[in-house]
Amino acid sequence: MELTTVSSTDMDETKPEILIGTSGYSYDDWRGKVYPKDIAVDEMLPFYAKELGFSLVEINDTYFTMPTVSGMEGLINQTPDNFQFVIKANQELTKKLWDESGHFLRNEYAVETFLEGMEPMFDSNRLIGILAQFPYSFTKSRDSIEHLKWFAGRLKPRTELVVEFKHESWTSLTIFDLLKSLDVGFCIIDAPDHPKFPLFTPVGTSSLGYFRLYGRNINWSNVPINEGYNYKYTEFELRELLTPIHKISAMTDRTVIFFNNHYQGTAVKNAWSLKKLL
Repeated sequence: MELTTVSSTDMDETKPEILIGTSGYSYDDWRGKVYPKDIAVDEMLPFYAKELGFSLVEINDTYFTMPTVSGMEGLINQTPDNFQFVIKANQELTKKLWDESGHFLRNEYAVETFLEGMEPMFDSNRLIGILAQFPYSFTKSRDSIEHLKWFAGRLKPRTELVVEFKHESWTSLTIFDLLKSLDVGFCIIDAPDHPKFPLFTPVGTSSLGYFRLYGRNINWSNVPINEGYNYKYTEFELRELLTPIHKISAMTDRTVIFFNNHYQGTAVKNAWSLKKLL
């Protein structure tokens, strides 16, 4: 089964492109589900692009390990010329936010290290943007807003930037207006009904619309973290998403949708299904 880009040529000439991919691609439990059982790790991305038919992916490894020039070059060289990436910002930039006295850090060294490692992506035409995922502990306040402005000022000049907030305090009209003024995208989360996830809020704040679909596993808090992503969207649930997807697409130049319900390859199967519905 092939998954292709849904663009103006697939729909009508007035519609911006809608791109569908998955959050990550190198999962061991995808072997035997969507990958061959004996596939090597370094064969996964080429297979993901060629055999599974995807034209983009969200790279999450960079959250835990700083990107390097060789690593970014490797991603580019393993994929076709039309394949694109979203790179997640490293946790040194988005999680380790406070010093011992509780004041916000302005970790210029971490920013420079991240940007240096990203240079091959910046120099290519392969980068859709950077996803910055902030933790639940990052709540809205005057100081955190100033920190967000600093952060956007350091990354936004290089590429598109999208922010993912876990705390519901950021879900407000004033914040949406702020993001618009910064030309920073808002990550629309579909996730389990859980205190550490905000409500589904389809809002566009930049030229890039961004959906991140975690699944809706009601046992999120009661299972190992990997199994929290064990959820398959039904066709009815995917159809419910069509209206907000088209709403965001109508107000942005490009909309990307990443399935993060990666347990045993379910993200791939849901992405195929949504492509058919679109």
